[in-house]
Amino acid sequence: MPFGDYADFADCVAKNGDKESPEGFCAWLHFQTMGQWPTEVKSKARSGAIERRAVPAIEVRQGDDGKILVGHAAVFDELSDPIYGFRERVARTAFDKTLADGADVRALFNHNPDHVLGRTKSGTLRLKVDARGLAFEIDIPNTTAGNDLRELVRRGDISGVSFQFYAIQDNWGTDGEGTVRTLEEVRLVDISPATFPAYPQSDVALRSIFGRAGIDWNRLTGAVAAQRRGQPLGPTELSTVRQTVECLRSLLPSAPPGAGHPEGIAAQDDGMRLRRMKLELESIGG
Repeated sequence: MPFGDYADFADCVAKNGDKESPEGFCAWLHFQTMGQWPTEVKSKARSGAIERRAVPAIEVRQGDDGKILVGHAAVFDELSDPIYGFRERVARTAFDKTLADGADVRALFNHNPDHVLGRTKSGTLRLKVDARGLAFEIDIPNTTAGNDLRELVRRGDISGVSFQFYAIQDNWGTDGEGTVRTLEEVRLVDISPATFPAYPQSDVALRSIFGRAGIDWNRLTGAVAAQRRGQPLGPTELSTVRQTVECLRSLLPSAPPGAGHPEGIAAQDDGMRLRRMKLELESIGG
């Protein structure tokens, strides 16, 4: 499909062989001009940094052998709130390999490895896929952390759970309202009842987006560090900075950070962080 001055994606790549990442440049140009990522780069196998997502609503019920914590660590096919310019859904296939391989997944309290609640290898954490998502059962241990958690959930002070994972296969597309990332396969690390079920880790989400735009994360962070030390930047570093500024402009909404957002403070923090980054890079790139 034509876009910009090119007949199609392959034509763009062929005519931009002098660029460090012709495919990355053309993918970004396609997104800027067409409003979506080209099909040639929508689905990529990846094994980047660990990511975290949150799901509300867990409950405690009485089991035959004592207290059991039950709920869903992930819900399938439901779009998330906006995450740095895109929304996300978890495909029904996302956890198939984790479960088929018998991965040794932990249940932790607040993602703290010192507060182990259960483990699939020992049978104290049980995971399965049902019609809604990834269901879990945890045999709450008779430990300080376990007893504290039981009481906090009973009182309603803790009602959410989050999970940590590595994205193995994802797919980027659009749904008429913006960019959507679908997690097709992940490697589950842990699930965790949490005081504050976390928003996605900022650097992970940004690295994924910047990578699609052909932006070298290490070069970008190196350029920022050099500028802070008062060192001059070369043409390549300046080009990376300016490209990142354009990427950030596309991610930031026109409304003030957090305005009308149901997640309140978390959304405001996300927006303010992006704006601070954009302002600093604009001052560097001129």
